[in-house]
Amino acid sequence: MKKIVIRFVTGLSKNATNWEKRQNKRYSKISFVCRQMEYDIKHGVTTQQVLTHIRHSNTIKC
Repeated sequence: MKKIVIRFVTGLSKNATNWEKRQNKRYSKISFVCRQMEYDIKHGVTTQQVLTHIRHSNTIKC
């Protein structure tokens, strides 16, 4: 879950390859991030952990 949120927030680098651009186009939508969070919650992550990580990712300087 952490990688998904951080990747969504930071976006692509300036020198991204074509493959990275395609993957970003496919997987960097908010609906995909929400689906991954729902999957993680279904498999044992608590809602509190999700909220803590989102709050923490807001303070990270990317």
